[in-house]
Amino acid sequence: MHLKINRENHEQFGDLLRTLSSQELSSTTLYADAIFTDSSSSLRPAYRSYLRRVYDGEALSVDFKQNVEVQMLINEWVSNHTNEKIPKFLQQPLPTDTKVVLLSALYFAAQWKHPFMPEFTKMLPFHTPNGTVMVDQMLNMGSFSFAHDSLSLQ
Repeated sequence: MHLKINRENHEQFGDLLRTLSSQELSSTTLYADAIFTDSSSSLRPAYRSYLRRVYDGEALSVDFKQNVEVQMLINEWVSNHTNEKIPKFLQQPLPTDTKVVLLSALYFAAQWKHPFMPEFTKMLPFHTPNGTVMVDQMLNMGSFSFAHDSLSLQ
C-alpha cells in the first residue's frame, strides 16, 4: 500500500515538474535529475526506466576513483542544469570510495507579479548567525494575500 502511494506521489510530482518546464509563461523553470553510480555497480533496468519516465532523469556510470574528473563532470552537469548559476557545486573532489550521487537541479526565473520599485531599494542590516551584514533590501507597497500556518518550526 505505501509503495503504491509513494509511486503515485512521485508520478504526480514528475507531472508537475514537466508542466512547469513546458509552460510558455513569462517564467523559465528548468528541472533535472541524475544519478551518478560507480562503474563497478549497476542499476536495475526498472529503476533506470522509472527515472527516465517519471523525472526525465539520467543514470550515469562513473569511476569515482578518478575523483577529480568526476568532480568536474558533476560540476559541469550542475552548471548546465542551473543555467550556469552554480558553476562550482562541488568545492572538493568526492572520496574515492563513493558509490552513488543523486542530484536534482532546479532553475527558476520570472518577473514579479508586483515588481519592486528600484527607488525604494536601500542598504540595510541583515542579521545572520555569524553577525550582521549590510545588503540591498527591496521594498514594495500594496495589499497582498498571504497564508499563515500555525505549525511551529524547530
